[in-house]
Amino acid sequence: METLLNKNEELIISKWLQINNFEIQVKNYDEEKEKKIINKIFPQNNINDTHINTLREITVAYILLKNIQNRLPNTYFIHRDKTYEAREKIDKSKLGVTKINFIPRRLFCINWADSGPGISWPEDYFITYIPNYNVNILTVSADDELYGGIATDSTIGWVKQNYHIKDLEKIIKNYWQEKIAEVEQEKWANIFDEGIIKKETLNNWREKVWKEDTS
Repeated sequence: METLLNKNEELIISKWLQINNFEIQVKNYDEEKEKKIINKIFPQNNINDTHINTLREITVAYILLKNIQNRLPNTYFIHRDKTYEAREKIDKSKLGVTKINFIPRRLFCINWADSGPGISWPEDYFITYIPNYNVNILTVSADDELYGGIATDSTIGWVKQNYHIKDLEKIIKNYWQEKIAEVEQEKWANIFDEGIIKKETLNNWREKVWKEDTS
């Protein structure tokens, strides 16, 4: 079967799926080639065996979200009369010529906290279908380089093509629980935007996760 992904996309996405327990055989995997692709996006990073997993997670998210960057959270600031933005512009040519346009669908967008007037901490959750593999990948996006300390986007899991809401619940609740374990994350403040997952469901998940943490 001819793949609908270009060779760079296929190499990185298939390896990410394999590492994340998706039943797939990665054909002709070339680690050095993968490192070269990733290094085009993150030239400032020396890629080692532990670092490459984080960079791969981020690169998969970049591939899936590259066409909707203007819809994702961003922070603007002024320094010496120049305006800068936290979200780094992605040079799409670095990933090769794509054969298809991925269509990310919003799950929801939450605000973790308000640290000052007009200063929020949004996190946007999307799900994107990957042809050939019949799988959906979940991504998260922030307005600062929160993921690995270098990126505004990353991946948090996958579900089958015909998924159930409980499949999404498991991945998202696990992600929140990891944040609690890593940085003692307090529960998020409010919902900025609904998508596939609605407000009532999100509030229910939140209460379950942080109730479990305090019990």
